[in-house]
Amino acid sequence: MLWGVAAASLMLLKRWGGGGWNYNKGNMGGKVIIITGANSGIGKICVRELARRNPAKIIMACRSEKRGLKALNEIK
Repeated sequence: MLWGVAAASLMLLKRWGGGGWNYNKGNMGGKVIIITGANSGIGKICVRELARRNPAKIIMACRSEKRGLKALNEIK
């Protein structure tokens, strides 16, 4: 019983503090998305998947322009 109350409280707290639920269903048309560390790892995967799924404008923020351009060419 105590665990159920704790779980429900955490869900309500997350909804209240996190700005509510996301009902967007992936439509990001007209939005601008900035991904940091976009030349490798999780950042690169996020850019690739967002570019594939959404018509949003994606800005790749990288420390190295050379590596950022290489990642951009690989994603394209």
